Amino acid sequence: MGLGALLAWFLSSSPAGPLLASQVFIGEHAVLPGDRVRVPIWFTNAPGVASAAVTLRFDPGLVEPVSVSAPDASSGFAVASSVRDTTWQIVAARETGLAQSSGILAVVTFRARPGTVARLTAPLTVADYRLHGQHGRPLPGAPGAALAQGQITLVDPQTDRDANGLPDWWEERFFGGPSSAEPTADPDGDGMRNWQEYWAGTDPVDAASALRLLLARVIGGMVYLRIDSVPGKTYQCEQSVDLHDWQPAGAAVRATTSVLQLALPAPPDTQYRTAGDGSGPFPRFAWRSEKAPGAIRPG
Repeated sequence: MGLGALLAWFLSSSPAGPLLASQVFIGEHAVLPGDRVRVPIWFTNAPGVASAAVTLRFDPGLVEPVSVSAPDASSGFAVASSVRDTTWQIVAARETGLAQSSGILAVVTFRARPGTVARLTAPLTVADYRLHGQHGRPLPGAPGAALAQGQITLVDPQTDRDANGLPDWWEERFFGGPSSAEPTADPDGDGMRNWQEYWAGTDPVDAASALRLLLARVIGGMVYLRIDSVPGKTYQCEQSVDLHDWQPAGAAVRATTSVLQLALPAPPDTQYRTAGDGSGPFPRFAWRSEKAPGAIRPG
């Protein structure tokens, strides 16, 4: 059976027959009202899987389906879907069976309805599924696999259920789950830890996205700084003569572009550093610099 014919057959037929010992499951996710959230559909204990049909139940009063996509280009899966009332039928198929026994079949994207109340939970239930090998061959296995239930929790910007200093929505957006990030880790290797990336508004999984000093010069008693920034974030330059007692150098500045430019007085023997805010106080973390003849040297 060709790939196109297999997709059409899955979508036009109703689920029937015994479930396999293999399992299809989803997890727990978090999203701000009005935002989108990506939900992977996982499979396990299914070596050789080449096609799958999954029926997902959701609460249309809280979330609405947006799109379905393959996990990534290397997966080889083609995907299709059909939404009706409270169910979303998803089909994923590829020409040959996968060698691995577990992975992601497809990724569905939901949008939390604007104006919904935070802390409400939208259940997601895998109501039915079928897995097949190459050419539609049923995978071996015993019937009776338990169906999985996950959920999407609508959160407010401060919700932090694991109390690690990183909001649930931020961990979800960048790491795929509301409790999936270690605050002190630096997964992109750019020298900024996750908690620093959160406060700076930068991307914790993109090494090119970080709070960095791009250019600094001392000319005529003034220090001129160019700093990587995130539009909408506020930045405060601080100065110190001993690297212990820090005082604001000029007013806090709200960035409107990706590069912030500052001009500040440069007293003798003064060090500078920059801090960025999330929505609260300025965390002091980004970089330090010491005045040198004609330049500022990052510390």
